Amino acid sequence: MSSLVNEQPAPTTGGVPLPQPRPVWVGCLWQHDDGPMKETVPAWATHRSGKLILCDFWDPRTGDERAHWMEASFVRPRPIRTRTPQLRRHPAAAPSPRTVVPGTPRPRSQE
Repeated sequence: MSSLVNEQPAPTTGGVPLPQPRPVWVGCLWQHDDGPMKETVPAWATHRSGKLILCDFWDPRTGDERAHWMEASFVRPRPIRTRTPQLRRHPAAAPSPRTVVPGTPRPRSQE
């Protein structure tokens, strides 16, 4: 069984909901039977209380989706791409099928 070492106890005052849940990366320190392991996991920050942030993420070891209170120092923004990537031709890209390679017969036009 694994446990999350750097999880903080829930604050007594409760948390303030964020206006909009935001995607974050959370640094986790897991304790397993065979020793500790550090891992960065994707999560959603939903509440804040002082220096603590409530992060909702899937624990791959238990298969549970749970909320964990984490210190803000372990939480980093996780940008989500909002623009579609622009496709560019790489200089080393293969030539287009319409390109005539020198030394080869030209294709006949279909008229």
